[in-house]
Amino acid sequence: MKVFLDKTLKGYAMLFDGPLEVVDAAERGAKFCGIYNNMLGGWADGALGGQKLRLRAWPEVRAALLNPNPEGARIVNNMLEKLRRELPPPQSRQRKRQWSEITGEVDFDRAMRGDHEYMSDVHRRYSCAPQHVALLCNLDAYAGDTPEKVFWRGAAAIASCDLLEDAGYSCEVWVWCYGNQVFDHPYHRQFSSYRIKGAGEPIDTGSMINSLSSWFLRTALFGSFWGCGPRARSCGGAIYRLDKGWRDHMEVTEGVTELMMPPAFTEEMAMTAARGMLDKVNQKVEA
Repeated sequence: MKVFLDKTLKGYAMLFDGPLEVVDAAERGAKFCGIYNNMLGGWADGALGGQKLRLRAWPEVRAALLNPNPEGARIVNNMLEKLRRELPPPQSRQRKRQWSEITGEVDFDRAMRGDHEYMSDVHRRYSCAPQHVALLCNLDAYAGDTPEKVFWRGAAAIASCDLLEDAGYSCEVWVWCYGNQVFDHPYHRQFSSYRIKGAGEPIDTGSMINSLSSWFLRTALFGSFWGCGPRARSCGGAIYRLDKGWRDHMEVTEGVTELMMPPAFTEEMAMTAARGMLDKVNQKVEA
């Protein structure tokens, strides 16, 4: 974990190696904030689909990150099916074999059959396509937001990542959270970031779902505000835009194509956002 005081931006940037390190910070913070200890048994009860998720101790929070989330998986799979029906797939980065009668490697079976195109070469159709994509997804909420309202943007990011990887792209996925009035003035702003999938790593849908869920936000991520050095005064107020200054604190791989997951609080908004991100990739391919 890294913590930076940014006096220009009036706040603290907190960078974690992953969701488990967020839980570690929240557990440390609980020792300094009696109020926050009550959050572990309160907000954590709300799960997708009206289910109850009883988390009474920090080892249970860590275990919940690895447990299946059937309702979350259902939402992501439904979104994947709709995107596949409604959109052309991302332009593939996979290599394609092209047959020719002029140049390439000789295929003796085709030549013996008398096929004029008996030589082949393997190439990518679009050489200018972005090979490496970084998806940046917000995770934040107000007290009255339902678990579904919090999760829609995460579902869209996971589905988009799945489609891009199927098309041969290498994806990394980052979570960020930015708020006001978290710490004492004048440096009251908070910015948190952690990666839930690295480029070249397999997609662990279950872990990604949990890392972008309401219960994780309201137990671990909010709790980490008290365990990172400065002592928080509240969970603050959500800000759904990522200012460049705070973005510069993130350790996204340099030179990649970045896709920002827009705020999405309904299924319709999430579908629109996913379409927009996938369209951006295709536009870069065809440019």
